Formats: sequence, structure tokens, C-alpha cells
Amino acid sequence: MKKIDQKNLDISNIIKFDHLTPEHESNKSKLSKNLKNHVSFLEEDIILEENSIVIDMGANIGDITSIFSRMNCKVYSFEPTKETFKILKNRFSKNKNVTCYNKACWNKNEKLKFYHHEWSRHNNIHWSNGNSLLVEKKNINKNDYEETEAIDISKFIFNIPSEIDLVKIDIEGAEIEVINHIIDTGTINKIRKLICEVHDKKYKFLSENTGLLRKKIKDLNLDKKINLDWH
Repeated sequence: MKKIDQKNLDISNIIKFDHLTPEHESNKSKLSKNLKNHVSFLEEDIILEENSIVIDMGANIGDITSIFSRMNCKVYSFEPTKETFKILKNRFSKNKNVTCYNKACWNKNEKLKFYHHEWSRHNNIHWSNGNSLLVEKKNINKNDYEETEAIDISKFIFNIPSEIDLVKIDIEGAEIEVINHIIDTGTINKIRKLICEVHDKKYKFLSENTGLLRKKIKDLNLDKKINLDWH
């Protein structure tokens, strides 16, 4: 494992999450309809109306969920890390339009090991955005993990009676299996837009399968519906 450097150690020692209270969240201002106006790295217009249905896979402490909520969307947020989930759930406990799940999004229902970031012991919440289902990731500690309940996300989506306006995915390498599953099961036909951060540039072991997914998306003419480069 890579030893933490002084800069990240200082950040780990300083950063706190006490401000993420339901009261603080409830007092935030409402946001306009174009997601692009509220996410600096998003380069395309994505219009969400009041009561648009959004799924946030890999919500972490809920910063993107907060944007969706303040756009008056109906939000289903997933976060597997138990300690991080406590913050997420408490943060949105007064937001009736947000439902939080302490589960991992996957291609089947099963119990899995969810590996913690290699620097997790310095600040387990701060580094939880690097936690992953994939033991191959170089920045996880394969001896430090928790068991998590993974769900078949396609079944979850099919059980929602309405069309899904937006799916956001940031699940640290597991997105390849999940998106392939969404396409192969036909779940993609129930989704208007899917935006995802892929991790092939950081982790070379994901390069081949990410390339195959990009080709699949292009061959099926899904490139306007699926954006793998939103971050």
C-alpha cells in the first residue's frame, strides 16, 4: 500500500462532516432545472423537472443527491459504506423527496466484500469515496473491508412504476458490470439519461472492458443516452 503523504494526512486530520445536518440541508436554496448549471464538470444540458425521478448510485455523503433534491426531484440514493451512509441518511432525513439505501448497486442480489480505501484509517468518511467492490483497485486495502448487501439494480428499476429521468453512477470501477447489466436486461429502455464516471484512465485493468462497453454503446446507438465521461 502507498503511504499517505503529508498533504493528504493534513486534510484527513482537518476535514469534518458535522455540518451535514438535516437542518442545514433543509435551509439550502432551491435550484433551477438545468443540472449543467450546478455541476461544474458537466458539459451537456440535462433538464430535470419537478418530481423527475433520479437514481444516485454511489451517493457517498450526498453532495450530488443534494443538488437533485434541491431541483425538486424524487431521488433514490445508494451508498454501501455503513458509516458514510449514516451521514447520508441523517442529512436527508427531513427531505421527503430523498430515499436512502445502505446497499451496493450490482448485477445480482448477493452479499459482497466492500473494500476500504488504503488511507481509510486516517479518516474513514473522507476516504470512503474510494471504497470499492473491486479488490483489483490499487488504492484499496484488501484486508480492510465490510460486508455489504448488493442488489440487482435492474430489478430495482423495473419495480419503479415510472420512467427514470436520470441515473448517475460513480461506483469506483463496478460501473462496467452494472451498465452492461442495465443494457443486457433492457433496463436502459426505461432510462432517459445515464451519466457515469468511468475509471479506466486511473486503473489500467479496467481499460479493456471499458473500451468494449464504449463500443457496445456506440453499436447500439446509445451514445446520446449514456454519457461515460460526465466527470
